[in-house]
Amino acid sequence: MILDDPQVFLHHVDFEQRLVFLVRVSQDLIDTRKAHNFDDVEPKYPFILDSLLEEADCRELKPLHFLFMTDFCGSTLLANALRKFRGVTCLNEVRAFAGLAIRKRLLDRNLVTGPHSAAGVEDWQRVLRLVILAMSRSSRGDTVIVKEWPPANYIISDILRCHEHIRAIFLYSDLEEYLNAVFRRYWRREFTRRRMTTEFLETDLWPMLHEGKEAFSDGKIAAAHWFLQQQSFLGIDPGVLPGIRSLHNSELYDRPVETVMAVARHFGIDITHEEAAEAFASVSTTHSKSRDQLYSMGDRQKDMELIAQTYQAEIAEGVAQARTWQEIYPIPRRLPCRL
Repeated sequence: MILDDPQVFLHHVDFEQRLVFLVRVSQDLIDTRKAHNFDDVEPKYPFILDSLLEEADCRELKPLHFLFMTDFCGSTLLANALRKFRGVTCLNEVRAFAGLAIRKRLLDRNLVTGPHSAAGVEDWQRVLRLVILAMSRSSRGDTVIVKEWPPANYIISDILRCHEHIRAIFLYSDLEEYLNAVFRRYWRREFTRRRMTTEFLETDLWPMLHEGKEAFSDGKIAAAHWFLQQQSFLGIDPGVLPGIRSLHNSELYDRPVETVMAVARHFGIDITHEEAAEAFASVSTTHSKSRDQLYSMGDRQKDMELIAQTYQAEIAEGVAQARTWQEIYPIPRRLPCRL
């Protein structure tokens, strides 16, 4: 099987052409990259999807683990700490899972047409299993943790159903903090709006969000994004809840060593208090997205205070809007199934 090659990485699946696109990357590149979508790596080699599915169906699935999140909540910091442990590989923002989540939204709304549309969800589930099989491989035999984009929150239940030993964390923040983070960078506002208006078809489940969302202000569209991610956790199939734990990001910032240890234990990684402390210390003095930029918790607090003052009206508008939605669709201040 081509995926037995440790330097082959599954980039994305094209359901319409029935092709899987692979790229060739080294373990060193995986270890040093901040994101693992590998969009910039060429060439991308096409392989026949159905041939790979037949082979994958005969393979035993090795469970991997997932760090799901709501965006801008400290997930990169947590992943950076976890990847410091011996025997752990962290993959950040894998393109294939986002593509699968978008496809599942279309399937759930009967928006898929073509010669293979009749197979529908069953075919999609086989492809999901193939992608998990591909991502669980490690040339060193490491435990693999995938930190995913919020679009993949739509398929959390499907992922956890693939293997009883897959474990996941759902990291999130308060609404005010999330809005503060969105307004900290202009591109985040555009990014969030694009997702809400073009990718997140599930807003149709909440008419108050769905109707007129294209005209929402930046504050309202960001509040809607936060609301949707909280609801994605609350909507997880009860049958797979034993495999996932919610984690408010204040735990990571206020009790970092204990939190890193608890996450590692949930993923079956055996570490000591000293190892957890050393790992977090090694990643907490620089910016999680720009490792050459010195950045402390104090710097983060100063940034938040400045944004809270500068965008006070916009943040207040988003908070007020979310409160009206939560009167009908309540969200607890702390999500259940806490770590």
